[in-house]
Amino acid sequence: MQKTYRNAISFMLKCLTVIFSLGGVLLSFLTATQEGYFPWYTRLFYFTAQSNIWIGLTFLTILIVTFFFPRARRFKDKLYFFKFAFTASITITALVFFCFLAPFADASYHVWSLSSFMTHLFAPVLAIVDFFVDDYPVYLTKKQRFCAVVPPTIWITIVSIMSILKVDFGRGVFYPYPFFNFYSQLGIFGFSKELPLMGAFYWIIGIGFMFFITGIIYAKLKAVQRRK
Repeated sequence: MQKTYRNAISFMLKCLTVIFSLGGVLLSFLTATQEGYFPWYTRLFYFTAQSNIWIGLTFLTILIVTFFFPRARRFKDKLYFFKFAFTASITITALVFFCFLAPFADASYHVWSLSSFMTHLFAPVLAIVDFFVDDYPVYLTKKQRFCAVVPPTIWITIVSIMSILKVDFGRGVFYPYPFFNFYSQLGIFGFSKELPLMGAFYWIIGIGFMFFITGIIYAKLKAVQRRK
């Protein structure tokens, strides 16, 4: 693929990612009440909104810097470091949604709404494709590859504190997702033959491992792509 076409495609992918990620979050605010979330800003407590905002703002900043500050190479390098971490975050957003949440959610969660498709499918797919289409040189040390787990770790820490303090996540519950319920019969360390199968601690460790593996895979694939 010629560099000019590659840059043009990457530009379009970034623009579409910004539209679907930030637009999807905004739409989720507007439809929050009718979908059972009150007040509307409780949507921000969820990792879906967080990961979409992170990737959307990062892509938007990259576009602005590319056009208006083309010589700001050091700043752009840092942006692409964040792009790597946030691409891993939005990847797991999509995987967890389609593998663990959507198949078992009842109609009250409106998992197939337009905002849900925008934030769980369209934005993640576009961001992932752009990660490999964009040929901006990204050099990640072995330590930096582990930073893919930093955004979810921060979110999990904050949400855990909120859950312990029994903050309402907008649906009259003290947790963001069923597998993050510290107050279920399984508690934090229990096991069961029924959903959610195991306590919140094991889910957190398992999903954290998914972030770690995703970061490693993306970093290695990008390194191979760069050598070609």
